[in-house]
Amino acid sequence: MKLSVMDHTEEKTADLRLSKVMKKLQQGRWEEAATVLQHLLELEPKNPDLHLNLGVALFEAGQKQEAIIEYRRCLKSQPNRKEAYYNLGVVYQSIGKLKEAKKAYLRAIDLGMQTPEVRCNLGNLYRYQKNLQGAIEQYLIAINLNPKFAAAHNNLAVAFGQQGKLGLSREHSKIALRLGFPVHPEILEHLRCHTDSAGPK
Repeated sequence: MKLSVMDHTEEKTADLRLSKVMKKLQQGRWEEAATVLQHLLELEPKNPDLHLNLGVALFEAGQKQEAIIEYRRCLKSQPNRKEAYYNLGVVYQSIGKLKEAKKAYLRAIDLGMQTPEVRCNLGNLYRYQKNLQGAIEQYLIAINLNPKFAAAHNNLAVAFGQQGKLGLSREHSKIALRLGFPVHPEILEHLRCHTDSAGPK
C-alpha cells in the first residue's frame, strides 16, 4: 500500500498529530492510526492525504469496503492521485474484483506510476485470468524497474513453469531464492523432477 507523506504547513499542534499518525502507520498500529485520522478529518474533511492514509489504515485493519470509500474521497479532491488508484487496485484485487483492480492499476500507470509493485500486481491479476503472456510481460517490466525485486522473479518462475518453460522457470526461481524470497517448496520439487533438456525456451 502507498502512504502519503503529508505537507506539514499547519500549526505545530496539528503537525504533532500528523507526525504521530505517520508513526502509528509505519509501526502497523492500524486501528489507532484510523481513529486519529478520523478525528483529523473532522477538522479537514476534504484533505486528500488524510483520506488516503485512512484508506491504508482501514485496509490493513481488514475494513476493505471502508478503505475503498476513503480512496474514492481522496480522488474526489485529487482526481489524478496515482497512489489512490494503486491502492484501489490492491483492495479490489484482494476481494476478487479483478476487472475493477485492472482498471485502477492501469489508471495509476497512465498517471505516471512506474513501480515494480504495480507491475507485479498487474502481472498477478493477468495470471489469475489465465493470461500468462500478459503476466510475463508485467513481471519483466517489474524486474527491469528493479532487478532485485524478488517477488517478480518468483512470480515469473511460476508463469514460465505454467507455460512449460522449465529452464526459464528454474532460472528465476534461483534468483528469487538468492534474493531471499521464500519460493514455495512445491515449485522447487516440480523443477527438480522435470528436466528441460532443450534449455530455456
